[in-house]
Amino acid sequence: MKLLFTLLLTLPLLSRGQEAKTVPYVQNDKFVSNAFGFPASVKNFKKNYNGFLSISKKPVKNVYDESVVDTIYTFSSGKTKIEVYHAKDRDILQSAFIETDKIPLKYNIKVGDTKKNVAKLLKAKITVDKVQVGDLEQGHVYTFTFFNDELISISYDGYIE
Repeated sequence: MKLLFTLLLTLPLLSRGQEAKTVPYVQNDKFVSNAFGFPASVKNFKKNYNGFLSISKKPVKNVYDESVVDTIYTFSSGKTKIEVYHAKDRDILQSAFIETDKIPLKYNIKVGDTKKNVAKLLKAKITVDKVQVGDLEQGHVYTFTFFNDELISISYDGYIE
């Protein structure tokens, strides 16, 4: 009984690990270092998408100093959402989910592009419907999702302590 219980708890973990391994990884440090074509900051997102994306902000306590209040800025339109963590000394891209062609990324990659064109722009071979594009350390990773050979979404999940 104990063995069966342990096995039942372990199976979901194994399948999650296998699932993660099936998504091909393309290393492209140049793309990742400046994916939006400008440094990811609140100022730059306001400048580039003010008329298109609505802006909201939420105060959050700084993890290292509870007397400091930082802010999470959310830029959104429909299902498209970009979050930037704004601290007093820097801005950090926290997450992004893009389902619109109105937000082109570096190399003018945008939702609606063909798989063949995205592969050409990234100088990579893309044969599946989901691919991760990131840097050497895999610290910054964008996930490109295709359907019928068309890019339907781009997502990014950053790490914020």
